[in-house]
Amino acid sequence: MPPQCLEGDENFISDTARNLSTRFAEALKIRTITRAEGDYDAEQLLEFHHFMKRSFPRIYSSPLVTVETVSKYSLLYTVRGSDSKLAPYMLCAHIDVVPVVEKNWRHPPFGGEIIDGEIWGRGALGLPKH
Repeated sequence: MPPQCLEGDENFISDTARNLSTRFAEALKIRTITRAEGDYDAEQLLEFHHFMKRSFPRIYSSPLVTVETVSKYSLLYTVRGSDSKLAPYMLCAHIDVVPVVEKNWRHPPFGGEIIDGEIWGRGALGLPKH
């Protein structure tokens, strides 16, 4: 039997991190595919909205966080900081993916699988064209 992985160990994954990994993998199961500008599955994009609200209830209920829907499907989260003298910052991400050829995938692209500590699924990594 291998030795127990303890909190101070280099590769220790806390329950919080494990929970976030599981939630991320679950999000990858939602088929938020955009085929072309304006050609997307609105139902899947809205399912992603519901997923976020279910998965992060403390964010949605925090008086410090404002959540807005922009242009029907984009989510904008504004978090008020505790010190207004500090410079603001912005984090950006997108919730859609381009279509896939499923036979080219080692694991199902919308499987959201965690295998040997790696998360597999369409959207797990982004490699935009330059």
